Formats: sequence, structure tokens, C-alpha cells
Amino acid sequence: MKLNVSSANIAEKNVTETNVSLLYDQLLATQLKHKQKSTFPIHKVLNFDDKDITDIYQWIEKHVGFPAEGNILDAGCGIGWGTSYIATKTDAPVSGISVSKDEIAQATLFYSEKVVPNLSFHCKSFDMVEQNQYAMIIAVESVKHSTNIRQTIRHLLSALQPGGALVVVEDTYANLPSDPSLVSFMADWQLSEVLNQAHMAVTHDDMATTSIEYTQYDFTDSMQTPSLLQSKIKRKLMSLLLFFQPKHMGWQAFRGGFILDMLYANKKMKYIAHVYRKDH
Repeated sequence: MKLNVSSANIAEKNVTETNVSLLYDQLLATQLKHKQKSTFPIHKVLNFDDKDITDIYQWIEKHVGFPAEGNILDAGCGIGWGTSYIATKTDAPVSGISVSKDEIAQATLFYSEKVVPNLSFHCKSFDMVEQNQYAMIIAVESVKHSTNIRQTIRHLLSALQPGGALVVVEDTYANLPSDPSLVSFMADWQLSEVLNQAHMAVTHDDMATTSIEYTQYDFTDSMQTPSLLQSKIKRKLMSLLLFFQPKHMGWQAFRGGFILDMLYANKKMKYIAHVYRKDH
């Protein structure tokens, strides 16, 4: 499956990657300053019925499975907690990628003292991964930063080897009409679009002739979500901070996170795992 990308699209993608890199560089710097002892999870806190599972990567391990061989990619790895978890559960080579050089530097620092010979980190866009190279690709809350989500998912599918699996875990908009809160969230997180149910249905239709099995898992009811009132108060406080530092992308991302909590509280957003399996 080859994708034709125009020079205009490439220019747009490069600008977007730069914005995302700066966003996560500043977000990481803010977290390091105020939460030095944090492990900086890049995903939601979930309460699973299975008490042995406390994290989305553990759910993926149990319900999808990490391959014993073949390359595994964590696309949008943050500072590498999930990537390192995978590497301790398989002998397969595991790599984590991010467009944020500071995240990759921090991930390398965090895990450099651990003897995990099959683990590596690279500063790289997930839209540039090689085709037909991976037994598994995992993207937890990262495809939202694509300027063309459907194209990104198609590219990640083309990077799978026969028999491989792609797991996209993402905030998925439940309604087609947008509202001011969604627009504000997208602006704070530098997003061109958001995943939505109709979007995924179209993507699924695109894959109908390529022997891809698609399954959807909804974790919305398992999330630990602040109340609407808490989220509104935190959003206003963050807006006050941004009055003094209006260009601080890290603070903008925090405000966007509180707006996202509001969208969940209003039942306009769902937290869904989209699992694609490619036939042999």
C-alpha cells in the first residue's frame, strides 16, 4: 500500500511536527519542574474489572498479546514507560519513537541504567516509519497529532508485516457536530482534527479490501474522570496563568487536558482502543 504525499502536504506535516515537538518539549519541562518524582504517564488512569490489569499496556498484553519475535513499535512513546514495559515482556526488539527530542532524551536517561537489551528510542515521526517492518505497532494517544488521521492509520497498517497487529488507543469524539469546547481543546493541543466514530467507520471501509480485521473496545466507563465542576475550575485557573504567559504551549496543553475532561464529563468523548489485525 503506497501513499502519495504532495509537497504541500509534506510542508504542512513538517510545520505540524515542529509544533508538536515544541508542545511536548514544553509540557515535559513543566512536568519535570513541578513533578520531579512523577513517572509522567501519557495515558488515562483506568479501573478494569480484571484487578490484575491497571494500565492500558497491560490490557494490550493480555487481550492482544506482544509477539515473541519481529519488531515492535511504540509510536508516540512519551518518555518511554509503556515502551520499556513491552520490552520486559518479550524478547522481540522494541523501539519507541517521538518527534520530541526532549522526550527521547528523557526516555533514554530514565532507562539507560536498566539492562533491557531489546529496547531503543528514536526521535522520529510515526508517519515516516518503514513499510512491512513491524509485527506490532502501538499508538497510545498519539495519532491525534496527525494532520490526516486516516492517512496515518493507513501508513501504520502498511508498516505491519503479514499477521501483525496495530493498536490505536485514542480519545474518540462521540458526536459529529463540533462545539466550542472541542474547538478549544484542539487549539490548545495544536490539533488539525480529532478521531470520531464516523471517521473510524470510513477508515474501516478503506481497509475492507486489504484483509484487515478490525475490533473496537470502549474503556470510557472505566476511566477515572474528574467532575465537570472540577474540570471547569481547573480550566479557569489555567487560563489565568496563561494570561501572564499566553504563548506557553505547556500550560496550553494542561488547559486542553482540563477541557478534555469536560468533554468526557459531558459524554461527548470516548476512550477507545481500535485494534487492527492484518491477515497472513
